[in-house]
Amino acid sequence: MQFSKLIAILPALLAVPVFGQLDVYAHPCSDCKCNGAFLHQFKNGDDPNHCYNINVGFGPYSVGLKGGDSVSCQMYHSSDCSGLQQSVGIKKGQSYGCTGTQIGSFGSYKCTTGK
Repeated sequence: MQFSKLIAILPALLAVPVFGQLDVYAHPCSDCKCNGAFLHQFKNGDDPNHCYNINVGFGPYSVGLKGGDSVSCQMYHSSDCSGLQQSVGIKKGQSYGCTGTQIGSFGSYKCTTGK
């Protein structure tokens, strides 16, 4: 009896958000056409709710995402993923996206699956 309950809840226990690979870049210009800094490469198993502080020596004004369209990121003006934020992502069917800031420079970010 207890074994059948375990089998019934097993799919729910295994339902963890899954990333494809996602590379995140920060740029000191508003259109990603200037040299930027590589921030992080998300892979399967990474915590999608972890807050990353941007410590690249400049306040980035655009973010470049390279991966797939099932991922989005929230960029925050603060260094602790709180307060003023802007969502960025990759357009459906594309593998790269660049988004200029509407909130000033970014101080932190976190990325989640878009599905």
